[in-house]
Amino acid sequence: MPRTTVRPLAQSPTFPNSPYIYTVYPEDTAVFAIASDDSLRCFSSDGLRLLQEIPNAHEGITCLKGWDIGGIDGGKRSGVATSGRDGRVKGWDFRASSTKAVFEVKAGNNTPLSALACNASHNLIAAGAEVEISGHEADIYIWDIRHPTSPLRTYTESHTDTITTLSFLPSSFPTTTPASNPSATSAPPTTTTTTTHATSPPLLLSGSTDALLTVFDPAHAAEDDAVVQVFNLGSAVHRAGVLGGQVWATSADEGMSFFEVGGDAGVGGVVEGEKGVQELGDVRELVGCRYVVDVVEGDLVVGDATRNYLAAYPIRHENGKWSVQTGQAVMFDGAHGEEIVRDCVYDPRQGSNGTYYTCGEDGLVKAWKAEGGIAGATASNVGDEMDVDMDEVITSKAKRRRKK
Repeated sequence: MPRTTVRPLAQSPTFPNSPYIYTVYPEDTAVFAIASDDSLRCFSSDGLRLLQEIPNAHEGITCLKGWDIGGIDGGKRSGVATSGRDGRVKGWDFRASSTKAVFEVKAGNNTPLSALACNASHNLIAAGAEVEISGHEADIYIWDIRHPTSPLRTYTESHTDTITTLSFLPSSFPTTTPASNPSATSAPPTTTTTTTHATSPPLLLSGSTDALLTVFDPAHAAEDDAVVQVFNLGSAVHRAGVLGGQVWATSADEGMSFFEVGGDAGVGGVVEGEKGVQELGDVRELVGCRYVVDVVEGDLVVGDATRNYLAAYPIRHENGKWSVQTGQAVMFDGAHGEEIVRDCVYDPRQGSNGTYYTCGEDGLVKAWKAEGGIAGATASNVGDEMDVDMDEVITSKAKRRRKK
């Protein structure tokens, strides 16, 4: 696929004070977005017309994720879930006439929440704590939404800093069978591909500014038993997900690495000094960008606000190695001008080849016609990451590097 250029089909209306738009999420015939003014907005998917707005959805809104609202009462209604620095996760049904949340769960001590993941098929919601602002511990909470009064699981020891990303992993994923003695790390782990039973909870992947990624099995209440594997990215984790059966992660200083569950990067605990099974290095040098947006359907999406630049480069796995196809890209004409792009998603249901949706610090959501769709590797971005300004929770040095 040669380089192709896509042009915007539509953009959202402007809003007072041009709030940063943190995250977009397409669902059915609507596109949802959260912004720095703490609003949750719903747009039409075709022309991005504003359909509904919920002001002050949270005190410090942070994350947005899709959620099957109908699962609560046995019906089938698509909705969204949000989290905030007020320590709450809320569910919203935009088909209802009320703008009141249809469910709400609370973290202990109103701990500010900075990461969110949802798995409606198992009625699970996970949220992670923001440490820098509050001084709270880096807790991870998992709720069964059918029993919302208290968390099903609380993991408190695996991270020491703000949780920046959470993802429920696919039901079929390589897992590690730990040694009979959990403290013994001399024997290599046994790696198998396990299809999770329909009643078993999916694995949960977490990432933090402490540079660690942890794979949990929420079937276990005790944290020592729940930790399947730990990886060390070597720098604050920005985004993470799954590609081709491996865990990928990008850092706050725009590095990218891949990890194999059950490989040498970790054996049920942190292996000091070990990094990914493959490091791609600084993405800025690799493709000539200033920052990484995300990995979208197997494409690495990057930007450069100084050049009005946004592009998606395919990631491929060939001969045992990952590579970014720098000669192939989808170029977004004009991007979001001189403002940073915060999120990019792809919806295959809209248009003949699908539609991209982007949002940015210009206060706009944009729709882009995909030319032939995205032809990337099998990907899973099944969780939601810290959608607020990462600059607030990483070092000032990393902040300068991301904004350059």
